[in-house]
Amino acid sequence: MDIKKIYNEKGFVIIKNLIPEEKILNVRSSLELFKRSNKYYYTQSNHTWVRSSKVSKKGYLIDSIQTPTKQKNCGNLKLAVEDTISCTQISKILETISGEKEFINWQNMLFDKSTGTLDHADTWYLDTKPRGEMIAAWIALEDIHVDAGRFFVYPESHKLNIAENINNKIKDHYEYAKFINEYIQKHNLKKYAPRLKQGDVLFWHPFTIHGSWNQKSEQYSRKSLTAHYHPVGAQRMDSAENQ
Repeated sequence: MDIKKIYNEKGFVIIKNLIPEEKILNVRSSLELFKRSNKYYYTQSNHTWVRSSKVSKKGYLIDSIQTPTKQKNCGNLKLAVEDTISCTQISKILETISGEKEFINWQNMLFDKSTGTLDHADTWYLDTKPRGEMIAAWIALEDIHVDAGRFFVYPESHKLNIAENINNKIKDHYEYAKFINEYIQKHNLKKYAPRLKQGDVLFWHPFTIHGSWNQKSEQYSRKSLTAHYHPVGAQRMDSAENQ
């Protein structure tokens, strides 16, 4: 498989069974201990601090964890996530895609269940300067059931010339989400929600439009990690929200 060619043509590439099982099980067991610790953590879901005991009826964290690798309260979970997102298997794929050998993880998130993510392109929020050198990864920590709220992408959407993604005309996140939704409808873009299994990783381009569905059934968790990387030495673009 020509990984770089697929990434460049489609705006994403899926690598099956990339993450070793022991790393995944370490994250999952650390997550269960963290939920029982009743410690505070910062969540991306609503940008506030919540208790790790705040779980659904099925025992899943209701809110995602924003960059657990920077949160000391996450304890062993912090270390387990670090070990997974910085593993040699991911580094080799990043190098294959970009040609660069060393990367910095800019941001990461952990999901116990799907919180739903509106369709968007990362470059509006964070990217390199010049844009397009950031690479993101979605890591399946379990087999993702169709009713769990799967991650999806719009193939080849990274090739679209969407001026609103690279200027500061849109200031508000909700206004941007509305714009992208209308753009998708107007241009009849088609989403692709692959069936990802434990250890699979989907790498995508910062211009690629993507998102995730909410749970269709509260029975199913969607244990997963996302991580955003850029080459060492790359400059960072200010987010559109701060321009």
